[in-house]
Amino acid sequence: MHFCPGRSTDAMNSIRVYFTKFSLRPFLSHSLIISLSLLILYGCSSSKAISGELKNLNGTWIPVREEINGSALPPSYYKKLRLTIKGKKYTAFAESIDKGIVKYADGKMDIYSKEGVNQGKHFTAIYKYDLNELSILYNLAGDHYPETFETKDHELYFLAVFKKEDPD
Repeated sequence: MHFCPGRSTDAMNSIRVYFTKFSLRPFLSHSLIISLSLLILYGCSSSKAISGELKNLNGTWIPVREEINGSALPPSYYKKLRLTIKGKKYTAFAESIDKGIVKYADGKMDIYSKEGVNQGKHFTAIYKYDLNELSILYNLAGDHYPETFETKDHELYFLAVFKKEDPD
């Protein structure tokens, strides 16, 4: 039985294996990104261009697409997620709450969860912001930064694309 239109049972089983093998299900169900996203981006920067861009990241974000290892996740995995970014702090709301801080430089992020399901974890990520859309590609291992926004053949790479809830 397929629970994601257009996806093969093998592809969906692969995603389930990732969730189980790498304990991602709780992370994703609490909106992985959740934390991650949040992350985002507000640290400190001497660059006015970066500061201006990051200022745009303040607010509430809603996921519109998520992907792991080249496979799209069904909207049911992230439909309740909301990510709020305020300065260097983030809060992810889903089945539970995840809070933390993010440090950034040159399109890269270091995300540190301080409270919630990911407490004590460090994630590395790259991000891009364009026209009220925020894309974040996380390396869930946290051992290096991804080089591109591709997840295929990278079982611990997670992509989340967000739209701002109420763009200014």
